[in-house]
Amino acid sequence: MDLKNIAFGLTLTASLVAGCGGDDTNTTTMTTPTTGMVNRDAGTCADAAAEADLYRITVITLPTADQVSQGMGGHNLDGLETVCRIEDGPGGIDNAVVGLLELLPSIPGAGDLDVQELITESLNCNSDACERVDLILSVRQGTGCAVAQLEDGEGMAISDEFVGTIGAGGAFRAFPASFDLLIPYPQEEGPTLQIELNLRNLILTGTLTEASVTNVLIGGVLPKMQFEATIMTLLGSLPNPPPFASIAGLLASLYDIQDSAGVCNGMSVGLTASAVAYTPPAAATR
Repeated sequence: MDLKNIAFGLTLTASLVAGCGGDDTNTTTMTTPTTGMVNRDAGTCADAAAEADLYRITVITLPTADQVSQGMGGHNLDGLETVCRIEDGPGGIDNAVVGLLELLPSIPGAGDLDVQELITESLNCNSDACERVDLILSVRQGTGCAVAQLEDGEGMAISDEFVGTIGAGGAFRAFPASFDLLIPYPQEEGPTLQIELNLRNLILTGTLTEASVTNVLIGGVLPKMQFEATIMTLLGSLPNPPPFASIAGLLASLYDIQDSAGVCNGMSVGLTASAVAYTPPAAATR
């Protein structure tokens, strides 16, 4: 994957959309309390099992703009219909990042950028030619509830523990506070670049069984400061990095989640996924 092409595509996209928004502060008057930047807690699970069931996430899918327009591929993260001049999908679902992903492939110089392929390859990597990503969901079930956590392949936590509810048929719902996802970007020279996506204030739903977790839908917020730092890291790895200002217009047009002050400084993300029961290697410590 050519990082230079990525940067060129982002720059050109920004030139197409910059100036389409409103004022520089990108604020909007709130008439309904926003919940998108505030973590929610499902409560406690006092009788959660001591031993955890483990599931390895084997599929992560980025919904298309068409799917979002049909009410699929996202959660209503902020409890609102439309804010920040960005219209939500049916039912108020939020997934602004699909706008970025839909634009890039059609831009000259960015035609080889396939984020979905990159994610799929890292989840299914079984050779030295790629870098494998292991995402493990650890679940300690109780009565109508569970204590869960996301871990890497070595059993190290990559999220805090969070409590979820379990309903009829294994319907699982939880509100993780945060999840930092590292996506490997191979480079022609030098070590693989790790791009960090700091997802915050998530909603996680799915169907939990002994063998698998299916129908997984993950919604979360990419906070502006952390996300733009990630973009700058990407641009800074290039031999002749373009100025960040050249893509600022694009990013500003996609922040659709308000903070408590009414400032649009979070970008919504929606992902679908599935996982299968997992037994860690003997060397992994949990």
